[in-house]
Amino acid sequence: MGNLFKNMRNLLPPSKKSLNSIKDLINFRWSLIDKKLNWIAEREELLFWFLQMQPNDSLIDTKLNFFKKIGKEPGHFKNIQLIILSIMDSFNEICIKNDLKYWLWSGTLLGAIRHEGFIPWDEDADVGMPREDFNKFKEIVKPNPRYELVDFYEAGIRPNACGRFSKLVDKECPYPIYLDIFPFDKEFVDDHDEAAKKYYTARIPLEKEIWEKANKLGLKKESRPIEDPEIKFQMDEIFDRYIPKKQEGDSYQWGLELFKAPWIKRFGGGIIAYKNSFI
Repeated sequence: MGNLFKNMRNLLPPSKKSLNSIKDLINFRWSLIDKKLNWIAEREELLFWFLQMQPNDSLIDTKLNFFKKIGKEPGHFKNIQLIILSIMDSFNEICIKNDLKYWLWSGTLLGAIRHEGFIPWDEDADVGMPREDFNKFKEIVKPNPRYELVDFYEAGIRPNACGRFSKLVDKECPYPIYLDIFPFDKEFVDDHDEAAKKYYTARIPLEKEIWEKANKLGLKKESRPIEDPEIKFQMDEIFDRYIPKKQEGDSYQWGLELFKAPWIKRFGGGIIAYKNSFI
């Protein structure tokens, strides 16, 4: 009889408290594994660069010399990059004509500095814009017969991977090639770590609300546009509610609708100095 009750107890669903304890334990274990993997990766990367280093070269010199030796992009990447460059040229013309500020961002900025062009294997381009200029650009491009700003939504892979990403599309191009445009919001920043913490804290209720709405609406997990205008309206209403209406500050940081990605931390919490952010 004792074994019977024991087996029956094993069939009962675990309590909410025990589930939370298991979840906390898993998260704790994962954080330990993640930290160790990051430490190993950083150690191996540093070892690689020291093996490449020539006498009297600094670490920066070693990295620059290494990447200069990499050949130019292969044919298929070159064709993609030429299309991207065409989209960027048109985007630049619109911005100059309407006095809109923007800057190269992410791998596009890295490629411009390190490779004097695209990263050889890169197949997209990224720019950042102040929120006020981004909003103006959205209205300016609406009647454009050739270019369209399309929003892609990520909402369903995991609770903290919720985002809305704007991509400039050439409607005459049959291939899925885009210019990614990232809006930045103004913020007063005294300490980058504190600003990053504030950013992540502000995203918590946004992520929860988007996650719940996406599951309720049955949205697919992959990043894609939303065809149904009513569903798009509901998603945009949530994102826009969390974006600060008043743009004041001495720095720019990622808009709250963008990914909470780990690599943001490696760029000082996603924050760049206001005076150094324009091109």
